[in-house]
Amino acid sequence: MLAGLRKRWRRTQKTVEIHEQIVERLRQDFLDDVRDRLDRLDEVLETLRDGKSEHRLEALAEIRRAAHNIKGTGATFGFPLVSLIAHRFEDYLTNA
Repeated sequence: MLAGLRKRWRRTQKTVEIHEQIVERLRQDFLDDVRDRLDRLDEVLETLRDGKSEHRLEALAEIRRAAHNIKGTGATFGFPLVSLIAHRFEDYLTNA
Protein backbone atom coordinates (compact mmCIF):
# COMPACT_ATOMS: atom_id res chain seq x y z
CA MET A 1 0.00 0.00 0.00
CA LEU A 2 2.78 2.44 0.89
CA ALA A 3 4.54 1.73 -2.41
CA GLY A 4 1.31 2.50 -4.28
CA LEU A 5 0.96 5.81 -2.46
CA ARG A 6 4.56 6.74 -3.25
CA LYS A 7 4.03 5.90 -6.91
CA ARG A 8 0.86 8.00 -7.04
CA TRP A 9 2.65 10.85 -5.22
CA ARG A 10 5.49 10.82 -7.78
CA ARG A 11 2.98 10.91 -10.65
CA THR A 12 1.18 13.82 -9.01
CA GLN A 13 4.47 15.69 -8.49
CA LYS A 14 5.45 15.09 -12.12
CA THR A 15 2.03 16.35 -13.28
CA VAL A 16 2.42 19.48 -11.17
CA GLU A 17 5.91 20.09 -12.56
CA ILE A 18 4.66 19.70 -16.14
CA HIS A 19 1.76 22.05 -15.41
CA GLU A 20 4.12 24.66 -13.95
CA GLN A 21 6.40 24.41 -17.00
CA ILE A 22 3.46 24.87 -19.37
CA VAL A 23 2.16 27.87 -17.44
CA GLU A 24 5.62 29.45 -17.42
CA ARG A 25 5.97 28.95 -21.19
CA LEU A 26 2.54 30.49 -21.76
CA ARG A 27 3.40 33.46 -19.55
CA GLN A 28 6.65 33.97 -21.45
CA ASP A 29 4.76 33.77 -24.76
CA PHE A 30 2.36 36.39 -23.42
CA LEU A 31 5.22 38.70 -22.44
CA ASP A 32 6.85 38.29 -25.86
CA ASP A 33 3.53 39.01 -27.58
CA VAL A 34 2.94 42.13 -25.48
CA ARG A 35 6.44 43.41 -26.22
CA ASP A 36 5.81 42.97 -29.95
CA ARG A 37 2.44 44.73 -29.71
CA LEU A 38 3.92 47.61 -27.70
CA ASP A 39 6.72 48.00 -30.24
CA ARG A 40 4.12 48.18 -33.01
CA LEU A 41 2.04 50.65 -30.99
CA ASP A 42 5.10 52.82 -30.57
CA GLU A 43 5.70 52.81 -34.33
CA VAL A 44 2.09 53.74 -35.10
CA LEU A 45 2.02 56.46 -32.44
CA GLU A 46 5.27 57.92 -33.74
CA THR A 47 3.83 58.02 -37.25
CA LEU A 48 0.73 59.81 -35.96
CA ARG A 49 2.84 62.26 -33.93
CA ASP A 50 4.95 63.14 -36.95
CA GLY A 51 1.84 63.71 -39.01
CA LYS A 52 3.03 61.18 -41.61
CA SER A 53 -0.05 59.02 -41.45
CA GLU A 54 -2.48 59.49 -44.31
CA HIS A 55 -4.67 56.83 -42.74
CA ARG A 56 -5.23 58.31 -39.30
CA LEU A 57 -8.48 56.42 -38.60
CA GLU A 58 -6.92 53.08 -39.57
CA ALA A 59 -3.96 53.81 -37.31
CA LEU A 60 -6.25 54.60 -34.39
CA ALA A 61 -8.22 51.41 -35.05
CA GLU A 62 -4.96 49.43 -35.00
CA ILE A 63 -4.00 51.01 -31.69
CA ARG A 64 -7.44 50.26 -30.24
CA ARG A 65 -7.21 46.62 -31.40
CA ALA A 66 -3.78 46.19 -29.84
CA ALA A 67 -5.00 47.63 -26.53
CA HIS A 68 -8.03 45.34 -26.64
CA ASN A 69 -5.86 42.26 -27.27
CA ILE A 70 -3.43 43.18 -24.50
CA LYS A 71 -6.36 43.69 -22.14
CA GLY A 72 -7.80 40.25 -22.86
CA THR A 73 -4.58 38.29 -22.81
CA GLY A 74 -3.37 40.12 -19.71
CA ALA A 75 -6.46 39.00 -17.84
CA THR A 76 -6.18 35.47 -19.21
CA PHE A 77 -2.54 35.02 -18.22
CA GLY A 78 -2.78 36.50 -14.74
CA PHE A 79 -1.58 40.05 -15.32
CA PRO A 80 -4.51 42.07 -13.95
CA LEU A 81 -2.59 45.35 -13.81
CA VAL A 82 -1.57 45.06 -17.46
CA SER A 83 -5.18 44.28 -18.31
CA LEU A 84 -6.45 47.27 -16.31
CA ILE A 85 -4.01 49.70 -17.94
CA ALA A 86 -4.86 48.39 -21.41
CA HIS A 87 -8.58 48.67 -20.58
CA ARG A 88 -8.19 52.30 -19.51
CA PHE A 89 -6.18 53.05 -22.66
CA GLU A 90 -8.84 51.37 -24.81
CA ASP A 91 -11.55 53.42 -23.08
CA TYR A 92 -9.55 56.61 -23.62
CA LEU A 93 -9.19 55.86 -27.32
CA THR A 94 -12.87 55.02 -27.67
CA ASN A 95 -13.90 58.31 -26.05
CA ALA A 96 -11.31 60.43 -27.87
